[in-house]
Amino acid sequence: MRRIIIISLLFLVVISLLADKMIINKTDGSTIDIDIADIDSIVFEKTPKPPQIPDDMIYVKGGSFTMGDTRDEGFLRELPIHEVTLSSFYIAKYPVTQAEWDSIMVDWQHHHSDNPDNPADTVCWYSALVYCNKRSIEEGLTPVYTINGSRNPDDWGPIPLISSPVWNMVTCDWYAIGYRMLSESEWEYAARGATNDPDYLFAGSDNVRQVAWYSYNSHDGEERTSQPVGKKAANALGIYDMSGNVWEWCWDLHSEYTEEPKINPVGPSFGFYRIFRGGSYISSAGDCRVANRSFNHPHVTASFHGLRVGLTAP
Repeated sequence: MRRIIIISLLFLVVISLLADKMIINKTDGSTIDIDIADIDSIVFEKTPKPPQIPDDMIYVKGGSFTMGDTRDEGFLRELPIHEVTLSSFYIAKYPVTQAEWDSIMVDWQHHHSDNPDNPADTVCWYSALVYCNKRSIEEGLTPVYTINGSRNPDDWGPIPLISSPVWNMVTCDWYAIGYRMLSESEWEYAARGATNDPDYLFAGSDNVRQVAWYSYNSHDGEERTSQPVGKKAANALGIYDMSGNVWEWCWDLHSEYTEEPKINPVGPSFGFYRIFRGGSYISSAGDCRVANRSFNHPHVTASFHGLRVGLTAP
């Protein structure tokens, strides 16, 4: 019986024709001998291309760092400091803007409305799930969150206004290449510039005014307000607004730190509050520190709650 041979270019190194045989040398060192008389045709199959990563996503190389209040200037909730090792990932250069949010979440009511370059606000943790999956679907990526067996937010029903046992059972596919919230440890690692040296208090500086919109400098007339993204200095990775402007929701449920080293932690499996990080335009300087932690119920919205997205690295 004559055969059609399909060869993936991923594994192919050399094809040799020797007399009446074809010898295929694979990258793992093994060989395949096939009688030429048995072959009807050969098809070379290309391996799938990796997903296209948007230009505004910054690659963060995996590594280890010390997480928590390394400067001894914070709160007990930031202790004990502990070693964390992370795999590589991507993080958005800016918080999600109102323009980006409104392109996915139609008819959203921002507190600081009609400012397309300002961070999206009045974002609850549940709405962040919807945004991430809808944006992934729109851009041809794989949605990462599953609720009630579906990754399509259209199947989830309205965003809950109170804590929802069903939505609280959401799962995250950390291997899927789609938009997601960062884990708390990913957030702090990126805010620190993927290093503890220098061990900055804020995201890219010890001078909060250089990198953050916070209560001291966010006045618009009489009112404090969020500001257009990217107007303060970036940190060493080229990421903006990780200190101040709006708090950014993370995936993790809140729990106390422990001193044991951790690898790719994503928080506990049970709890009531979700973490957000970074401080906001109405925060004190201390709240804008890279080690500072805060948390709230997943259904709660506020004018200073926003979102920054990440992607698992292929």
